[in-house]
Amino acid sequence: MASLAGVKVGKLGCYLDRYSYRGCQDAKELAEESTRRRSLLESLQVENLGTGGDGGLRQRVEQWKESTLRFLAEIYTLRRAIDSIKQRYFEGQETLFPEVAEGFDQLLASSEKIVAIYNQALADDIERLECLSAETGNGPDGTHHRP
Repeated sequence: MASLAGVKVGKLGCYLDRYSYRGCQDAKELAEESTRRRSLLESLQVENLGTGGDGGLRQRVEQWKESTLRFLAEIYTLRRAIDSIKQRYFEGQETLFPEVAEGFDQLLASSEKIVAIYNQALADDIERLECLSAETGNGPDGTHHRP
């Protein structure tokens, strides 16, 4: 194995290999992909709850939540690795190209925003259910309570 300044080095694998991603060859293909993604995002909006009929919205939201949480964990792991390498081998100097570092920071911020939106929506749903439960006198277990 080769070494660089006494550190063993080797070829790095792409962390994206485990994910489904698509490279667009031209503007037309990019537009089609953008339309497809927009359609997927629109299908998750609450007003589209009635469409699909099979209650698939909850399942899609759960899938997005799980994917986002896994992805966020990987982003944090990469961030820790980058920071560790930067401190250990480069005296704290930035090791990424400025555009890459900015893109990585934006990716992290966007992922954290998705989690915050999900958490807020969940908190809003819980609050609505508590209000409805208080108004109807039904407990969270479906039993009726008298005031």
